[in-house]
Amino acid sequence: METADNLIEMVEALADRRFLNRFLLLCVSLNVVCWLVTILFADWVFEAMSRILPDKIGALLLGVPFGLGMYITYMLIRIKTPDIEDNRQLDSEMMASFSYQAHSTKRWFVWMFAVIGGVLNVLLLIAVNMYFADQI
Repeated sequence: METADNLIEMVEALADRRFLNRFLLLCVSLNVVCWLVTILFADWVFEAMSRILPDKIGALLLGVPFGLGMYITYMLIRIKTPDIEDNRQLDSEMMASFSYQAHSTKRWFVWMFAVIGGVLNVLLLIAVNMYFADQI
């Protein structure tokens, strides 16, 4: 429950444009570092990951580029549609529930595309690492 509260608090903090831009810059920088390490030290990374990937630590390490890719995708969408996480209460107007449902569906698609961005980041990172480590 505490993790969900922290996530909600951070998503609400992304309504501030300055915080959004700084957090996006931080995530992009960390993602670039992950990619550079994967490309420059491909053999070492492949060897290390092939040893620890069956363990839970390996899955946790893959969670870092997944999370970075997910948040980068989410923040890029959030720049385009800043009102996506607007938690409006249902008004008493006639079409309020339809409007709320349409907004919820839009929010669901945004998070789905963010997860797809995270998965693509991990899969591309693995493919590039295998290519540079001459394992393909």
